Amino acid sequence: MKNTAPSSSDKGFTLIEGLVSATILAVLAGLSTPYFFGSREKNLLETQKERVLHEIKNSQQKAMNAQKGFDHSLIFNPETEQITLYPDIQTIRLDSKIDLVSISPTDTITFARLTGKPDTSLEVVLASKKFSAKITVSQEGIIEATPPEKK
Repeated sequence: MKNTAPSSSDKGFTLIEGLVSATILAVLAGLSTPYFFGSREKNLLETQKERVLHEIKNSQQKAMNAQKGFDHSLIFNPETEQITLYPDIQTIRLDSKIDLVSISPTDTITFARLTGKPDTSLEVVLASKKFSAKITVSQEGIIEATPPEKK
């Protein structure tokens, strides 16, 4: 009868094999970490941009439907990172990692009752550390947004 038990040299991995495997895993982790964190930041900016875009479109729609019988306005405050909706008196706060960088030409836009036309054009820029995104409202009331781009 043959002894089929493994010898002491056949058990497990050698030290060299273990070190090579650990080195390969460390290199892969090092390469993927910046990409992972960059995509999280970009996704957060995209989510906040979509949230602001939704509120602008929603205010325009409410004005067109003559809800509450008033014009509907949004006031952007870059100092507090808040957007206030009127006449709903609702305040929206952006995520702390996203900045309300610029609003031009004014910090307020009002959509006319029934027509939904804005009283002015508007450009809102949201930014994180590495990315920025822009929302524009034309004088005709067309609302557009750009995807997050590297600064």
